Amino acid sequence: MKSFFCILALLCLIQLSRAQLKTQPLAIGDSIPDTPFEYFNYSQPTGNFSDLRNEFVIFDFWRPSCLPCVRNLPKLDSLQQAYPGLQVFLVTNTPRHKIEKFYNNGRDSAPWMDRLHHIVNDTTFSHYFSFNTIPTYVWIRKGVL
Repeated sequence: MKSFFCILALLCLIQLSRAQLKTQPLAIGDSIPDTPFEYFNYSQPTGNFSDLRNEFVIFDFWRPSCLPCVRNLPKLDSLQQAYPGLQVFLVTNTPRHKIEKFYNNGRDSAPWMDRLHHIVNDTTFSHYFSFNTIPTYVWIRKGVL
């Protein structure tokens, strides 16, 4: 019986520590914390949000399996081309190898694919920007939501 209570106490401590690690959603006007992430189709494999702090950025939360998301990709490329100071990043929790497969399957028919940049394997941004549907767009100017 004593070991049962010890195990129960240990499980409670583990749950408590997990609850403290959860990321709080950000509100409009909040600064974006410096967050590491993994790029795909960008000049470097990894980065931090501090690298983008002085930029005007749109994060597009999407998945390759989302048809409305995919249909909007050429429009996002056009927007990025029309405004040189704007950077669009497609953010997904999809693993890198699945994004590579998606791009390799469509690259010949869609030249804009090479101009769009990804943040893949996302586990943090989706918590900062609370949303229920995709595509979802987040606008960030000089590090502020």
